[in-house]
Amino acid sequence: MSINKKNIVILVEHKIRELNPNIFLATKLVKKGFRVYIGNWLSVDRILKHFDKGFGIILKGGIDNEMLEKVKKKCNAHIVIDQEAGPTKFFSGGIKSRISFLNSNNIDKYYALNDTRFKQAQKEIKFKKKNVLKNFGWPRVDLWKDNNQYIYQSDIKDLKDKYGKYALYVSNLRHTYVKYYDGFNRFLSSNLEIYNQFNFSKNQIKIKFSTLKKNSVEKRNSFFSVINFLNYISKANIKVLVRPHFNDDVEGWKFFTKKIENIHILDFKNDLHPLIAGCDLFLHSGDASAYQAYLTNKKIGLIGIKKKNLKKINKHLSEMSQKIYNFKDIGHYLISQKNSKNKEFLKNIKKHLNYNEKLDASEKICQDISRLSIKKQSSINFQFSIKIIFLIKDYYYFLKSFFDKKKTIKNPGGIKISEISSFVKKIEKKKNRNIKTRSVIRNLIEIDI
Repeated sequence: MSINKKNIVILVEHKIRELNPNIFLATKLVKKGFRVYIGNWLSVDRILKHFDKGFGIILKGGIDNEMLEKVKKKCNAHIVIDQEAGPTKFFSGGIKSRISFLNSNNIDKYYALNDTRFKQAQKEIKFKKKNVLKNFGWPRVDLWKDNNQYIYQSDIKDLKDKYGKYALYVSNLRHTYVKYYDGFNRFLSSNLEIYNQFNFSKNQIKIKFSTLKKNSVEKRNSFFSVINFLNYISKANIKVLVRPHFNDDVEGWKFFTKKIENIHILDFKNDLHPLIAGCDLFLHSGDASAYQAYLTNKKIGLIGIKKKNLKKINKHLSEMSQKIYNFKDIGHYLISQKNSKNKEFLKNIKKHLNYNEKLDASEKICQDISRLSIKKQSSINFQFSIKIIFLIKDYYYFLKSFFDKKKTIKNPGGIKISEISSFVKKIEKKKNRNIKTRSVIRNLIEIDI
């Protein structure tokens, strides 16, 4: 019989972006006396279907009403950390579009990244409950701090041993298909499904498609421009690692760079943090990961963007980067020394990210969650017969997704106990706490002391 504790369930949608920050948050929560479960959409839905016991649940925006109804009925506390509402440009009404009426009525805590997102949420969402909205920052930013760099030391060493000195390009281009028109048509098809869900008119869809086409052509041109620049860098005897976006066609990257010996195309499954921390040069085309590179003292270059399109790039990302429009620019970039940071600009960036070296956002979030009324319960366990049914269903889902070439894989490899246990050990390297992990069902891991 397990000890009764307050149980917290955390949903992970985009594994590469969200898993490690949520594990970091989980280690803080278990220290406060919680028992934490980390899972994907399917495993969290199974908890909601099979258990009536009260628990706290940490979700993000964009949750469908069917799941929200279950959350409302079965959870003592509904908490939101929306990792889509990030530090770069986020359109007006963007937060509101990710929080439904049912969601806003039931949210107990909404943790905003910074002042901008706090004010946007304050304006766009009508929270029914009091004292919901908090400007605490993100667990993801916690992992960028100097005092948490020990977590990635072994990963950085492995990268250095394998590649030596390297430049890292982080892609957000997306339109990197081998066959452009086939890929673009699939892209339009997936967007059409979304527009139909929201009952867009034919005229609205036509206007949307026109904008998507224009943006796609620009991104496609940027793609080939970026390859030319990376080819130039590779000839300077510097290995170039490309970390594709999860919506990029990785085969496109491999196809168009196959004759360039010094370029290595990684899988999007690779964790960005050690890649950025270990690189000597950081390159991007407007990706938010440049914030992380800036805070970890990297030399940053902005490539593949025409001067006329520079206004579309987030001002922070533009200002912290050396603009590269031609080979002469990139030559200067390669031989120039790191620029000393403007103290006022650095201060503004840290404020924008809610970056506080002394107090992690995760710690503030844990303290706030501790005040919520969540019933103490035993650990979550499924009956053996139900686990067998889950395995049969999982096998069916696997076969179905295997033949679905349009499907974006947001959780490559699933939520694995080996990955969570490994990262917990790295976090706890300097601690004395004996944090344990347990696989409850496939894609659902328990973290406890």
